[in-house]
Amino acid sequence: MDTQVNLRFAYRLTSPKDQFTVALVDSESGRELKRELTQLKTGKWVEASVTFRPTELSDEFTHADELRFDLTDGAELLIDNVLLYVPQ
Repeated sequence: MDTQVNLRFAYRLTSPKDQFTVALVDSESGRELKRELTQLKTGKWVEASVTFRPTELSDEFTHADELRFDLTDGAELLIDNVLLYVPQ
């Protein structure tokens, strides 16, 4: 996996809290690279960008085959226009 992977997406969050976690996951090993997004806008469509640096975990994080969004209880998250890419 490259040294940096970017994620861009649109979301609409309805939640008592203005945060959620997004993770790149290797489902075989169970390893996760997480980013917590906080102070988010709720109740309307907005765009978000996240940068992952797999080398922060270790050299063993070589690939990801899942993108996981973890929410607080009572939250609803709608996602659209997901783009996962390596910047040039």
